Amino acid sequence: MILASKSPRRKEILENLGIKIEIDVPDIEEISDKENIRDMIEDIAYKKCMAVASNRKNEFVTAADTVVVVDNEILGKPVSEKNAREMLMKLSGREHEVITGFCMINIEKNISIISSDITEVKFKTITEEELDWYIS
Repeated sequence: MILASKSPRRKEILENLGIKIEIDVPDIEEISDKENIRDMIEDIAYKKCMAVASNRKNEFVTAADTVVVVDNEILGKPVSEKNAREMLMKLSGREHEVITGFCMINIEKNISIISSDITEVKFKTITEEELDWYIS
């Protein structure tokens, strides 16, 4: 299977299931014109997958995209330590959603699976000390 991702965690999960993985990271802009957050995440996963599958038509290619959503706001990857601190404080002591869109394509076999899952997460209240440790 081809994993269209550079995520070491995704690779580890698939390998722990006994799946032999080859990494092929797509060079795409991770944007979507979809309005619904879940549709947007599925669309980005599909674009990642197709970017790789279009050059590997007889292979099974899988890709995923994950976001954290709190108060209908998508929290992206932090761009700085200050930004990471702000995000973690926004999540502290609250519930939020983690949405993962995923896709598997094999062009030659005409297989295309696109779906997503939402996980409700309760984040414990974190102290300044824990926050400093985590960010460092």
